[in-house]
Amino acid sequence: MNDLSSFSELVEEGGRILGLDRTVVERIIRPDRVLEVPLLFRRDNGSLGSAVGFRVQHSNVLGPYKGGIRFHPEVDESEVRALAAWMSVKCALMNIPFGGGKGGVRINPKVLSERELEALSRSYVRALHPHLGPDKDVPAPDVYTNEMVMGWMLEEYEDIYGKSQGMITGKPLSMGGIVGRDRATGRGAVIVLCSFIELEGMEGRNVVIHGFGNAGRTVAELLYEKGFCVVGIADSKQGLYDGKGLDVAAVGKWKDEKGSLVGYPATELLDPSLLLLKECDILVPASLGGVITKENMEGIRARVILEVANGPLSQTAYRYLKEKVIILPDVLANAGGVTVSYFEWLQNIEGSGWEKDEVDRRLERVMKEAVQSVQELRKQHGVDYKTAAYLVGLQRISDSIKSSV
Repeated sequence: MNDLSSFSELVEEGGRILGLDRTVVERIIRPDRVLEVPLLFRRDNGSLGSAVGFRVQHSNVLGPYKGGIRFHPEVDESEVRALAAWMSVKCALMNIPFGGGKGGVRINPKVLSERELEALSRSYVRALHPHLGPDKDVPAPDVYTNEMVMGWMLEEYEDIYGKSQGMITGKPLSMGGIVGRDRATGRGAVIVLCSFIELEGMEGRNVVIHGFGNAGRTVAELLYEKGFCVVGIADSKQGLYDGKGLDVAAVGKWKDEKGSLVGYPATELLDPSLLLLKECDILVPASLGGVITKENMEGIRARVILEVANGPLSQTAYRYLKEKVIILPDVLANAGGVTVSYFEWLQNIEGSGWEKDEVDRRLERVMKEAVQSVQELRKQHGVDYKTAAYLVGLQRISDSIKSSV
């Protein structure tokens, strides 16, 4: 089952539980607009490079479309449609005034020079600018894009329309970015986990983190600071395990200096995929989607799964594990990023500037309110956390659809 089918299945189930009108369910599933554009850019040797760009605008009933732009050789329409749909639910769940959108470019950015990457980024905006804007569609960074790419895109947009900082988020501070955005996804995930532990009175603090990029590393560092025992860490090339706990700062320093975790002197070195099967209290998939599937789901030995990556469990694995493991879903667990993106957009619209303490304080409040909303519907309907999270988002989207007609 692909990601789009998984989304549709969750919406159908949520619609049945909430008693939503059939036309509303169909409206939520179907995107407003799917855009596919050819992109041309000049290579360093003077020749023309080409790529395919996508932007899916799923729903704007709650506000402007919102979602990242990823550069990846395997990007396709189906993936971008699913991610845009998830963003609609995520923004509704967090109760922020955005709808769902997502963008992508099918290309391997690792083979591009910085100048070629800039040319490609600007080409994307030139092709799609009529559909973008602070009150239309607000992109952000995603896989293999960053604040530098967002800065180029903002410059290209402003060359056409004039000053418009709010048309994109995740941009450099010097261009209207916000402090704390770089660690917001990981920080939000930790707030969700700690809120859950407080609500449920859970004991056990052994953590395995699969993925040591920005979000995974932030989660590792913040949990380590809070006294959790991080027994396992993996990047794309190497898994590390030590039942007595890893020194997260030392692992991070090694990663910075060596570029990967290969060679780190851990008690046990193993393939990254095998780290998922280690016994722990909390498993944090923070790498890519689809790392837990029907092939390895029976080997999962965690009590809680904190989904920091988008869609780390296949639908088959989710259906199997939800009866055995508490799953804190991606639409909640990784929503810190879009929440602080909203703060950045709001800061740009208002012409204000927020200090880091204010950003962190507001993020904690929004994340805790979302956890509480999910907990209330989970108990009311007797469902798991993922279903409850969808119920919160779907109810808010449904209410807005019905009030708009």
